Amino acid sequence: MLLLQDAPIATHRSSKAVSIASTAAHQAVIEHAAEQGHSWLRGIRQAVGLWLRRRNDRAVLRSLSLRDIHDFCPRHTEAEAEMSKPFWRA
Repeated sequence: MLLLQDAPIATHRSSKAVSIASTAAHQAVIEHAAEQGHSWLRGIRQAVGLWLRRRNDRAVLRSLSLRDIHDFCPRHTEAEAEMSKPFWRA
């Protein structure tokens, strides 16, 4: 069962980078569940959880300074592209 919880926003730069990078892991979990034929309700719960994580991760990314963004993403245009995505897009 997937529990939806709001994780506290970490202040350490590497924690933020890990949080943002974890979105790919969440997507892999959803794809695996779909391949295994789990119930549609579980899939909905997982999708909502992923959307909430993406929304939070992108909000954290928007709150970072350019210097912080440069620490884990050398191209500012990539960070801008990620920040502008809606929560339902990977």
